[in-house]
Amino acid sequence: LLLLGGAAVLLWRAFGGRGRVWVPLALAFGSAPTVFLIGNGQLTAVVLFGLAGFAAACRADRPALAGAALALAATKPHLVVAVGVWVLVAGPRTGFGRRVLLGAALAGAALA
Repeated sequence: LLLLGGAAVLLWRAFGGRGRVWVPLALAFGSAPTVFLIGNGQLTAVVLFGLAGFAAACRADRPALAGAALALAATKPHLVVAVGVWVLVAGPRTGFGRRVLLGAALAGAALA
């Protein structure tokens, strides 16, 4: 529940939401997928938190943290295939992307 709430607030702030933190929390906890997540004991909240951290870190210009968050999202790789392919193809083209890949590799090694 903490990861789900944290992901909702991270996404809210990363994409310009100001104040009213109750809005993303109400949206996150009031949706039907949340009931399935909690009822079935899914790890999808970990992936959502990783993707939200990736988005927030990219918007804040923190590539190593973005890579670490992406490594956290890779706990269920079949859910983040598209993001992974995008990072592997577009990442090496810029310095920011290379630092994201380095952060993901280091965090992935630490999680393994």
